[in-house]
Amino acid sequence: MPKHQRLWLIATAALIAAVTILVHWPAVHNGFVNWDDPFYLERVSELKRVSPASLEWVFTALPVYYQPLTWLSHLIDFQIWGWDLAGHHATSIVLHGINAALVFLFLWMLTGAIEDLSPSTRLMVSAGVAVVFGIHPLQVESVAWIAERKTLLCTLFSLLSLCAYLRAVSRQNGRGWWWGLVVLFVAAWLSKPMAVSLPLVMLSLDFYPLRRQRQRHWRQLIQEKWLLFLFCLAAGIVTIVAQSHTGALTGLVGFGIWDRCLVAARNVAFYVWKLIWPAWLSPYYPLEGEISSGDLEFWGSLVGVVLVTALAFGRRHRLPAVWSAWSAYLALILPVSGLLQAGPQGAGDRFMYFAMVPLLALAAAGSVWFWQRSPLVLRSALTTVLGCLVLFYGMRTHDQIPVWRDDVTLWMTAAIYFPESALTNWKLAIALTDQQRYEAALVYAQKALRLNPTFGPAHAELGDIYLKMHRYQDAVKESQEALRLKPDQPNGQYVLACAYARLGRLKQSFELLQRLLVTNPEFAAWAARDEDLAVLRKQPEYAARFATLIATAKN
Repeated sequence: MPKHQRLWLIATAALIAAVTILVHWPAVHNGFVNWDDPFYLERVSELKRVSPASLEWVFTALPVYYQPLTWLSHLIDFQIWGWDLAGHHATSIVLHGINAALVFLFLWMLTGAIEDLSPSTRLMVSAGVAVVFGIHPLQVESVAWIAERKTLLCTLFSLLSLCAYLRAVSRQNGRGWWWGLVVLFVAAWLSKPMAVSLPLVMLSLDFYPLRRQRQRHWRQLIQEKWLLFLFCLAAGIVTIVAQSHTGALTGLVGFGIWDRCLVAARNVAFYVWKLIWPAWLSPYYPLEGEISSGDLEFWGSLVGVVLVTALAFGRRHRLPAVWSAWSAYLALILPVSGLLQAGPQGAGDRFMYFAMVPLLALAAAGSVWFWQRSPLVLRSALTTVLGCLVLFYGMRTHDQIPVWRDDVTLWMTAAIYFPESALTNWKLAIALTDQQRYEAALVYAQKALRLNPTFGPAHAELGDIYLKMHRYQDAVKESQEALRLKPDQPNGQYVLACAYARLGRLKQSFELLQRLLVTNPEFAAWAARDEDLAVLRKQPEYAARFATLIATAKN
């Protein structure tokens, strides 16, 4: 590669990274949300710094799933920034900028395999896709949500491994690059199990534009990636086992195989539409209640996805770019499409972070094809449309960043789009309670229970609100109902113990607190200073026993 061309590539990649960082920089003013953020930050705050002991935990612990590099990233951030969340957000924003630059470099390398494509066209396609990848509003969730650091890191190493793959297959003796891509693939997997899609993406690239099937049989192309598939198998087993143990993986009893296929098909189509027109984005898309196969949203999506897949496969020799891009998109999106439902959400903007790249590349290829065959008037129209789309994406990203400022902005936005979601109203009630806005919180907690009267956590939250509002009899009633529906709710037990103490029912309060601290000793720190339990700390009959109980739980 000529030196001047190399300089142009470096300058363009740096400019794309800078624009991406600039667009997302307002996110440094956001706080954290009580939705997985404490899961990471509180744990690394206990580890404090990088040390042999903390590294041992990072590489041996299995909370939710195996992601040691993600934990290490948060730990390093905490050692540098502490609880200054602006620093944590800045790290995520910079990582996203680097990813946008890597998308540009990856596509520049990939388009080099396409015949009769001029350097200027390659530059335009690669830069255009990278810019849209960088500023698209679907990316805000992965960038502005501290807990999604795993997605940024996984994509970083995934892009690097794909670049290494392109170098490996383009050289006669590319063994060094092969081992490099294996190391980078493992790093992606150690950041997030989503990396299991990469071998299938590589096979899509083998078909087009690399066209490696012309020199080697497909069996050979699969066999050369045997080590990657072996890691994928191990990653899948570890992830399923870990999420099953933590309860994050919804059982097949709640959603059968057919329901999961309907959800997956709906999501495949849903994300394509959101990529084109992201005018209606929510931080939470509920999947509550039954799934009806007669619903047009589900069966229509299933028919559409099957038809598109069949057409793309049937025309794969005449339109190889379409089949390659579509199959790569399916490979990237299917693990998070709902086939293995994790959690109550039906979809998530973050799942499209890397999966949008093949579709954007296909759209760019289509634009080039249209440009080369159109008169000046249509070229001008195409340029105007694409320019307006990019401007629209940038404006929507600017509007989407404040959604992740705190819990209230997040769940208020979700409640606007899904006012009939019990979980959304419950989460918003919790957020408002944390801000001591009890009257507003009461409205949403009561609404959550109107939507789902058997929702135990909402009863527990309503009991907590009543406790804060000094309505102790109501707090007892709601807490007892919460525990009747779900006896192992620690929050409900704690609120009930506090309400009993306020009503002078000290024996019941102490016994309940005693049982709670045996299984949930983390409540000891709250109980030691909670005003609702002050009577237990001061009453002569219980003062010494209470102090002993708290000390035992803390130790």
